[in-house]
Formats: sequence, C-alpha cells, structure tokens
Amino acid sequence: MARKIRSRYKITGNLTTISPIHIGGVGGNADTDMALAVNGEGKFYLPATSLAGALRAYMATLNSKITNKIWGFQEKEGDNGHASFVIVEDAVINSAIVEIRDGVAIDRYSGTAAEGMKFDRAILPKGVTIPISLTLERDAQLSDSEWQECQNAFAQLITALEEGEIYLGGAKSRGLGRVKLYDTRIIEEDLLSPAGILGILNNQQKTVNWGKIYASGQNCQNKLNITIKWKPVGAVMVKSEGDGMAVDILPLVSGKGGGLTFVIPGSSLKGVWRSQAERIIRTVCNHSLTSDVGFSQQVTLELIKTLFGAPAELDENQNQLGYLSCLAVDDCFANIPMTSHQWASITDATSDSSLRNCLNNMGLKDTQLGYHVGIDRWTGSAAEGFLYTTLEPFGVNWENIEINLNLHRLKQYNETLYLPSLALFLLVLRDFMESKIPIGFGVNRGMGAIQVEKVEINGKGIDNDDLKALSQATLTSFDKLDKGLLTNLNSHWQSWLNGGK
Repeated sequence: MARKIRSRYKITGNLTTISPIHIGGVGGNADTDMALAVNGEGKFYLPATSLAGALRAYMATLNSKITNKIWGFQEKEGDNGHASFVIVEDAVINSAIVEIRDGVAIDRYSGTAAEGMKFDRAILPKGVTIPISLTLERDAQLSDSEWQECQNAFAQLITALEEGEIYLGGAKSRGLGRVKLYDTRIIEEDLLSPAGILGILNNQQKTVNWGKIYASGQNCQNKLNITIKWKPVGAVMVKSEGDGMAVDILPLVSGKGGGLTFVIPGSSLKGVWRSQAERIIRTVCNHSLTSDVGFSQQVTLELIKTLFGAPAELDENQNQLGYLSCLAVDDCFANIPMTSHQWASITDATSDSSLRNCLNNMGLKDTQLGYHVGIDRWTGSAAEGFLYTTLEPFGVNWENIEINLNLHRLKQYNETLYLPSLALFLLVLRDFMESKIPIGFGVNRGMGAIQVEKVEINGKGIDNDDLKALSQATLTSFDKLDKGLLTNLNSHWQSWLNGGK
C-alpha cells in the first residue's frame, strides 16, 4: 500500500561551481585516470545519489533525528525504517569544457613522487551551471509541529547551498567541488484538497519564500572560514603538465568566468601546509623517517591524520581507519583574465620575441622567460639535456586564499585531540603569515616566496567558550590573536606533548 502524502515542495535552481568540480564516473578513458560521470546521452551529469548523499551528510551534522525523519533510515536489526521523503533528480551539467589536473603524492623520505601515487583527474572548470530539482514530501502522519521542524531543517539546508557551504564530488578538501545555489524557486503543492489538485493541473501552484529562517552562522556546522590576503614576493606558479613551443615549463591555468587564468590548486596549498605540520610533529615528537617506511605509514602521524586526513584502510575487525580531511582549501586564481586564444598564442609561440609580444599584449609585461641549466660536475659546463626554460609570472595579483576548517568533524573524530589539532593548525598558519612557507613550483630555486598582508577568521557555530575569540578576528600578525585563546591552546598542546602522543 502506498504511503499517504499530504503536500510537497518542489525546489529548483542552478548550482554554479565556485571552484572546479570532479564528479567521478564508472570506468574511464585513455585521457585520464579519473574520468567524469557521463549519462546515457553521453553528457556530463551529477548523479542524484551523489547530490542526495552530500545533502543528507550535511544535514546529519546539524540534526541527525530530523535527517532520518526526512531522508529515511533502516535499522540494522528489525523492520523499523522508511524510505526517503526527498526526491532528487539527476542533474545534467551544461558544459563541454574538460580540464585535466595532475596529482602526485610525495614520499616523505626521498622528497620525490611516491611509487604508484602519480595520477590525473578530469574536472569541470569554475563557473559551470548545474540545474537541480528536489522534491520534499510531507508524510500525512506528521503533526503540524513536526512538519514545521522538517521545513525549518530543509530551509536551512537550502540556505547552506545558497551560501556555498556544501561541497560536491571528489577531492573536496583539495580545492574542488564548492558550489552555490542561485535562482532558487520553491513551489508548494497541496495533494489532499480538490482545490489543491486543480491548482496543480492548472499550473497555479503556490510559490513559497522560506527566507533566511536561520541567520548566517547560527545552527550551522561548527567551522572556521579563514581568508588570507597575500601577495607574491617574486614569481609564484604551479607547473603545468604540458609545455609550449618556446617554453619548457608553463604555469598551470584553469577556467574562470568563461576564460582562463593562472591557478594555484587547493591541493598544492594544502600539501605544503601538511608538509609543514608533519615537520612540526616529527620535530617535537622526535619521529625520524627511514627509507623502509611505506607511504601509508608516513602520513598517519597523530594529529596530522585527524586534521589533514588519512587513506582509507580497514583493521582486522573491518573498522575504518581512514579519515576524511577536516581542512578544505579552495583553488586560488590570479586576477589576470585571458582568453583561450591568448593562452594558445603563448603556448604556440615559436621564438622568444614572439612570446614576448604575446605577453606584452596581455598585460604580462613583468612575466619573464627564465633560462635554467644543470651543470656537469666534471666538466663545469652545461649538462647534456639539462637546459630548459620556465615562464615565470612576476607582478601578478592573486585572489585571497580561502580555507574551511570543519571543527565539528575534528571534534567528532577525537575530542581529546580536538584542541591540540587546532593548535597545530594555528602553528602552521603562524609560519605561513611569517613567510616561512613558500608555495608552488621551484621553491628550492628562489620561487614561491609570499607575503601575507592579513588573515580574517570567521567562526560559525562556535559552541566552545574558550574559542569565542575565533568567532571574528582580523590578524596582521599572529601575536594579535587573543591571549586567553593562545594560553588555552598552548596548555592543551603541552599536555598532548607530555602524555597524549
């Protein structure tokens, strides 16, 4: 027997990617290790299961009881449970532009690519539009107060989408998958009354405006949004996998606003911060590295795995030992718009002079072609095959670096390690503010130096009185951070060092 539905809301809108996105599909192709999901018509799409999973997971962090009531549940034992009252449609993605991003895991002992850990993935660029359609049905057995509670929770979920709080797809903590909902339209359909049925048939449904039921920052995930305003001291870039006709090493570019621009992937930023965090832990805990330690063991240091994540792994009892990262870093784009034709003119330039003209025409007058050579230690001359050129982007302005630290997840992993992990993150942030951490390509050869101008911290859902200073803070130097907060974090850090390792 079908369950009785009293009414339903139909929610439509357009998700726009604030950062590139990867929605993985089954199989793959010859061009990439991780291909995009393709539907039966050969179009890229966001499967309903992927969207529903992300929305349910976000709501569960806010209110698990309401989540089960709306999204359904099934107990492991017994017959208790019911199907979801939310219907999610597959979303076809309006884009045919595909980029290939290369990734590599670094062996902590040798500093080179870890064996078997070089890969690439297909992504869709920033600015892609994804039309979505959701339906929330009202169970006729719900009382008015219960239904109001469900409406409030779902309205909060839609607000989170509108504010860019929810990430979709793969590599969410490494710069991909941040979306925002625009053009939201909500229609209410009454299924119990004749007038309501006639309204549906005549396409005269009631338009609803839930509004901002919850003010921004209230009853949301416990998190820190961190904005870093910075500028390069010299040339800063991430190396592209491809090369040009007159240039051997090019900066990585990515789609933005219908064009292209230089980009520092979130994975690159997160990688250098993780490396610094590991250096701190290995120093204070006297953890040395040896060549016989495998990669999976190298990256499972205490505090590091809870803060930055750890690979999925099962113990002998089939318990999950992996950790989803609590730290998400968005891609950082340069404020240098260019068309694909302009970039092609750079990659296809066949001489230094034609390359220089292309750069000048794009306003990149400070960008230089650097010549590098490896020296033969015996002859003192250029080593054979070690003469190469690099396109070095000097004088480029960059967007702010955006970081999201999920305190709810961090505390959920291990409450004892919650504040020591936060202390470790702030130590890394301090080193970055003091220009001790270069970023990008060629950091051992004079590139990647940066200067941080200020850091803005906006805490949401902070439920710990000791952390209230992080609800709103603007820092030009680390010593401007609240003294009481620093004392508290230092106490937990020292306690962990003395006995919590």
